[in-house]
Amino acid sequence: MTKSKNHTMNKHSRNWHRNGIKKPQSQRYETLKGVDPKFLRNVDFLQATKARAMSERAKAIKALVKPKEVKPKIPKGGSPKLGQPAYITHPNLRKHYCACLTKGLRFCWPKSKAQTSYTILPGSFFSLIPPHPIPKSYQFCLQKASNTSHLYHHYLHQTTARASSASTLTLSKPLSTEQSK
Repeated sequence: MTKSKNHTMNKHSRNWHRNGIKKPQSQRYETLKGVDPKFLRNVDFLQATKARAMSERAKAIKALVKPKEVKPKIPKGGSPKLGQPAYITHPNLRKHYCACLTKGLRFCWPKSKAQTSYTILPGSFFSLIPPHPIPKSYQFCLQKASNTSHLYHHYLHQTTARASSASTLTLSKPLSTEQSK
């Protein structure tokens, strides 16, 4: 068995210029060989002072420009209590958070209940009747109904045997036309 040749020059010359023959890239700067050494020294000083001037200019611009306000990041997810300080410190979302907070508190405020109170006159029929404990079924009706005097009359009519005297009840506050219906 014969050994194969590792390096062969057969048909490899075409691969040498596969992408074409390139020109050498142009130099950025001209060579400074043969230039006056005093001039070269002055150029070095010029570049150093130019760099110093640029850094001074950058510092002056930084001093004039105000730094941007860093907005705190609001955590996504988790419990809402963790996000409360972030919402309060945020410049734009603070108003929205306070509005939502007051709106939530507004729903918790106790609503005022307008109740009509009647006073018993000394010479009226109610002063003759001893006070009875009102059953729970009537208490529920008294709380829910807007016309409580009608239910109370109905309760008294059932508890007392005198049906005729219940129609001649006198109240210190007269019933309006809406309540009598």
